[in-house]
Formats: sequence, structure tokens, C-alpha cells
Amino acid sequence: MMESGLNTIYLAQAMAALPNLKTIVVHDLFKPWGATALERQTGAHMVNSLVSPESIEFVTQTLCATVIAIATSSISLDELHIAVGQLDYGINPDMLAFPRPVLRYIQSHPINLTSLHFSVSPPNRAHPQDRVVGDLLGFIALFPGLKRLSFEFSSRCRHEHFSLISQSLRIPGLRYLGISGVDCTEGELLPLLLGHKDSLEEVEFSVVNMIPGGGTWQSLLAMVRDELTLQVLSMTRCMAAEIRVCCRESESDGAPYLEAFEISGTRQDWTEAVKDIVIGNTEDLGI
Repeated sequence: MMESGLNTIYLAQAMAALPNLKTIVVHDLFKPWGATALERQTGAHMVNSLVSPESIEFVTQTLCATVIAIATSSISLDELHIAVGQLDYGINPDMLAFPRPVLRYIQSHPINLTSLHFSVSPPNRAHPQDRVVGDLLGFIALFPGLKRLSFEFSSRCRHEHFSLISQSLRIPGLRYLGISGVDCTEGELLPLLLGHKDSLEEVEFSVVNMIPGGGTWQSLLAMVRDELTLQVLSMTRCMAAEIRVCCRESESDGAPYLEAFEISGTRQDWTEAVKDIVIGNTEDLGI
């Protein structure tokens, strides 16, 4: 069915027949329903790690067929969510690099998508840096009307790749930006944030580690306060040189330090929040 293209035709027809369809999720299960029975019949163990060439080819074709079907159906989507595989065995950036005829077709059938979330494995060290980043940015560029973008590396991405992403990624009108699973410096985060300063309203950092000698979170947050007009900035389990970043919660009756916290409000509120940032091991902070 995949070789004939019928899968794409059927998907597009199904999407077009669902006028209220707003969210599409491409995901897998830890142990798919019926996996045990299929293993008995085929002798193949069902897994959700993209290790075998067959699994990689299947997921690559599925992603391509899904995006083509979205373009063909002309539906207006709120969200496309892609998360397949686990840790180092998830979607590689080159699996998002569609053939040129497919790219030309999608460009001639613009996709109306508001929110994109996708999770990829860290780029392979053997792949050229510009190619890896080009694959990621090329995929994001298929959705020019994005207002919300969240990208996650299922195991932390090296800062060399993120630096090029930060310098190159620009989406006019982007309001929400979520970044997860990245090792980087303050200077590598700045271009991405400042490049969207006229539109960004919300930023969320999750498991972002500022590498040794790469600046400080306090300095970065002070810059955000001075240069951007965010409504809210969220941080969850972020680190500085592998040491947890927390916010002192002086008015709380519970834990005095929070690993997950938000900063919002007036300039003075931001200033106070920056002062309350604490770097320390969870044992030392009593978390």
C-alpha cells in the first residue's frame, strides 16, 4: 500500500471527511496492542525503538504520507504532534528530509497549521552539522504559519548543533517557543530568542543545561526581561553545568525550592524572580 501511494490517498480522504479534525498525533506505544499475538505469528518481537532498517523505513514513509495527506486534504489544523521511539532510538533528523518532488508538492499546497511539536533523537555525529540542521529547519519550514513551536531532543543535543539552529531558525509571528533536551550556552540561546522578540509571548525551557563557562541563567533571564515582552517564561528541571536550577519560593508552606516554575508579571516581578534563582544539588536544597 505504501509503495502504491494508496496509504496517502486514504489518509487524505479520511482527513477531508473530518471537518472538525484539529489535532493529529503520530505516536507509538511502549507495547502495542496485539504485540504478543503478532510475535507468535511472525516470530518478530514488537518494539518501539527505531533500530531495524525496516522500522526506520516504515516510520519515515508514515511521516511523509501524513504530511502529504494534510496538504492534500486542505484541512486547517491546530496541532501536529510527532513523538516516536525512545531515547537514542527515536526519529533522526534525516527521517524528516522528504524527497524533492514531495517538497515541491507540499509547497504548492500550503499547510495551515498553528502548532507543531516534534521529538527527535540527538543528531548522529557522523552526519555533517549543516545537513542535520538543514533537515530539521526544512521540515519546520513546511508549516510557514506556525504560531506555536516545541521541539524536543529525546536525549540531550550537543550545543554545536543547537547553536546553528538558534542562528538559523526564524518564524514570523511565532508566539510560543518550547525547547527541551539541549546542552547550550547563554550566547547560543540568545539569537533564537532575540530573533523572535517582536512576536514571542511565551517561552518554555525543559531539561535545558547551560554548559560550564557558557554564561548564567540569571544573566539570560535578565536579558529576556530587558529585551523581550513575554507574558510568561517557564522552566522545568533545567541545569547549569549539570547542577539543578531552582527558584526560591519564600511564601510557600511546602518545598522552599521549585524545580518547575514560571516567571511573569511586571519588570519588578522579573527582577525579584531572577534574584530568587538558586543553583544547587537537590539533596543540598532539600527537594
